[in-house]
Amino acid sequence: MQAVVSGANGRTRAYSGTSDGGGQVTFRFRVFTGRYGVGTYTVDATATKAGYESGSGSTTFQVM
Repeated sequence: MQAVVSGANGRTRAYSGTSDGGGQVTFRFRVFTGRYGVGTYTVDATATKAGYESGSGSTTFQVM
C-alpha cells in the first residue's frame, strides 16, 4: 500500500503500509502547521498485490 500526501506548501511525502487480515490499511498523518502550513492537503492511496485486485482512492482535507 502506498500513500502520497501533498501538502499546502507544495511538499510531497510518500508512505507505505500493509493491510490487516481483512484487507484494511490505516494511515495516520500528523500535520504540524508551523512546518507544513495551513491550507489544503491531498492524500492519494494505491493498493496492489500480485494475484489480487488493486484499487486507489483520494481525499482532500483542510488544515486551519
